[in-house]
Amino acid sequence: MHIHPMQERLHHVLARMHDAQVHEAIEQLNDVTQSNAALVEENTAAVKTLDDQVQALRQQINRFKLRHVRT
Repeated sequence: MHIHPMQERLHHVLARMHDAQVHEAIEQLNDVTQSNAALVEENTAAVKTLDDQVQALRQQINRFKLRHVRT
């Protein structure tokens, strides 16, 4: 007769453990998602900087070509 209350307690303990594991997994996913978002922002800024540098180099090349053709 004592088995049923023990089963219920065990069920509640296991349910709490499961909830805690799910909560921890969600927190880990959230941390990874935030980290990935920060990396995407950094990469976007780096790409913008590289694009600006490419544009500046293209302008320099075009000026050189124009000077070279004129002389």
